[in-house]
Amino acid sequence: MKLAIKNVPKFGGAYIALANENTIETFRNESGWVDVAKYADAAAVLRGEVGTYKGHRIVSHNGILADGTVVSMGQNALGKGVASDATMVATGPFDKLARFTNLGWKATLAYGIIDTDAVQVFKVA
Repeated sequence: MKLAIKNVPKFGGAYIALANENTIETFRNESGWVDVAKYADAAAVLRGEVGTYKGHRIVSHNGILADGTVVSMGQNALGKGVASDATMVATGPFDKLARFTNLGWKATLAYGIIDTDAVQVFKVA
């Protein structure tokens, strides 16, 4: 409700809520829970969506605490800044026989919260 009061835009008609599987189990036992249609929208399952509840698409995320914490967000909540795109890097060889070459990638980027009004953290009892 706080996101709607602040006129935060939704993602395709719903906000996104990240929660641990233990907290999601609490939502599943409430009226208003709608399970994701697992075979109708395979892309949603691949994104970790498990259902919808009170205008939120619920996404299972193990990085969220299992103490009932839920992170709810709308558009413009998160952003990505790129100083240099990802490029392939080859280094070496490091031994006298020139046998070893290391391959990898390197990028300079950062993720962060853009609009603090578009993010709400709360606990479910």
